[in-house]
Amino acid sequence: MKNVILLLALMSFIQLTFAKEVGNTAYIGKWRIAPEWAGWFAPECREMEMQFTENGTLIRTTGKLVYESKVELINEGFRVKLNEKLLSHNSENTCAGKNAEKIIQHLYHSAYFTVSGDRLFYYRNKNKESLIVFSRI
Repeated sequence: MKNVILLLALMSFIQLTFAKEVGNTAYIGKWRIAPEWAGWFAPECREMEMQFTENGTLIRTTGKLVYESKVELINEGFRVKLNEKLLSHNSENTCAGKNAEKIIQHLYHSAYFTVSGDRLFYYRNKNKESLIVFSRI
């Protein structure tokens, strides 16, 4: 448990030190769950991906589910607030077997991220909880 807390504290420091602004396009590209975080997920979910495109969309893949959203990025402190509007999905199930309709509900809530080098720190809520670390692929 102490190692997890230490790791989270270190990552928070790194994020503060190397935070990127919206005007910077370091987030554009394809990201997969970072190897050091993959162990927190079921084996079938360790290949989750996010792809930020140059035309302002985000394509996510989790299991057989692929969905695309239009993104609005807003600087908010050292992080970027990510507002999304669903564009399409393929109606398949996620890696955890959940249906598409249940998963895409998270798009109604803002998420946050910051980029440091080849890592994207993704928060599913404002309180810095539910951190998932992605690595550039």
